[in-house]
Amino acid sequence: VVPGQVPGSLKLLEATGEGVHQYPLVGRLRGYFEARFVHTIGVRRIIGERSDEAIDHARTFVKQVEGKPYRLRQAITSGLVRSRSASSSKVSSAASGSPADSEPGSSAERRAVAAKRRSSQLGTQSGYFCSEVAAAVLKSMGMIPADNNKSAAYWPSCYDMGGAIED
Repeated sequence: VVPGQVPGSLKLLEATGEGVHQYPLVGRLRGYFEARFVHTIGVRRIIGERSDEAIDHARTFVKQVEGKPYRLRQAITSGLVRSRSASSSKVSSAASGSPADSEPGSSAERRAVAAKRRSSQLGTQSGYFCSEVAAAVLKSMGMIPADNNKSAAYWPSCYDMGGAIED
């Protein structure tokens, strides 16, 4: 649930096969119920400060991601891409005689990982998985530390009671 453009209005931000879109909260939930898409809807309240600035960040994020495609594959492979790029950087760094940048946790690797986190949090990546977009909007609001895991690391089970979202 994200703030709408009109103060006091609430929207449901979803990443589904239709892409990333926001819908009026009550209308979307009513539609799910009447179409019998779901039998139960779970609500997980995230407790934290919701300052005017945080709400503005959420609105900006939603504008950035609106209309982007649903990307499950991106969420699954993001860790693999990082592993492969780290391996290839070791080979190229060794050839160039710069082993320090090839070490896991090197400054170059940390900068690349931080850039990917910012991309997700700022809404500039190409698409989002459902739990990933939820984590990214929470990061944009400061409710999850931005230096925490990449947003793609948050799976639906992370929002369970006692899940990673509480860490």
